[in-house]
Amino acid sequence: MKRAPEIIGKLHEAGFSDENVTELAGGDKVVIDLGVALSRVRQLGASDWNLILGFEDYLVPKSVVSKKEWQGLRTTQSKLEKSEDPPLPKLKQAINCLDAINKKFRKSF
Repeated sequence: MKRAPEIIGKLHEAGFSDENVTELAGGDKVVIDLGVALSRVRQLGASDWNLILGFEDYLVPKSVVSKKEWQGLRTTQSKLEKSEDPPLPKLKQAINCLDAINKKFRKSF
């Protein structure tokens, strides 16, 4: 990873835009503030988690969120129950699920 800035610089010199570089890297520019995300999920109580997990039947079958994202949400909740931090990919998936719930059902998790 120490060479990433050098490689990106060479791609820019070769005429690639930031969008091209992102596409070549195989993903979108999704920035997540780890501290904010952890704080957000840590503040959820047991009753919040019960309510959140109850939305699965409304979101997953209708492809509002993927099964993989929903599993990330479940993993995040499980890790937090054990007083552990969830892995970053799972935390991102959990935040995507929470955002989908908030948008679709006008909640504020």
